[in-house]
Amino acid sequence: MQVPSPASPAHAGSAGTCPAAIPGERSPADALAYQLIRVSKLLRVIRSEAPRAHPAVDGTAYPMLFNLAGGPLRISTLAERTHVEVSTVSRAATALERHGIIERIPDPGDGRAHLLSLTDDGRDALGALQEQRQEWFTELLCDWRAEDVAQLRELLTRFGDCVEAYRDKAL
Repeated sequence: MQVPSPASPAHAGSAGTCPAAIPGERSPADALAYQLIRVSKLLRVIRSEAPRAHPAVDGTAYPMLFNLAGGPLRISTLAERTHVEVSTVSRAATALERHGIIERIPDPGDGRAHLLSLTDDGRDALGALQEQRQEWFTELLCDWRAEDVAQLRELLTRFGDCVEAYRDKAL
């Protein structure tokens, strides 16, 4: 399937063209990509060095726990929601199950399948993670105006939606 590039009119702003680069400077798209990579790397380093809310839960398991907070899910659904391979979720689930963070329960809709569900310890770990994240972001953004935080959230939501739509067209 042919997917339009992010620079094509199908992905451009309301004017139908992408912002042009200022001579001698990075294009707006390149400057944004640079900042996204920079922030992504910084967040990864901080996450890897942050104290764990639970000894059995590392940063790679956080998306799984956050998704399971809404209720039990199949491994395939969890993999889709966390944007990783089923085998990756399966390995992580085995480790989390061994530590009592999640459990496998029968799928009421299909007796052959199982769902992953948070245990009480898993909900406690998730609560600690959420509290830790809230404290960290509150500290990180303490000098920001509420309007700036709201604008960043809006723009990140819009950008995330754009990335998901682009990914969906590529599949």
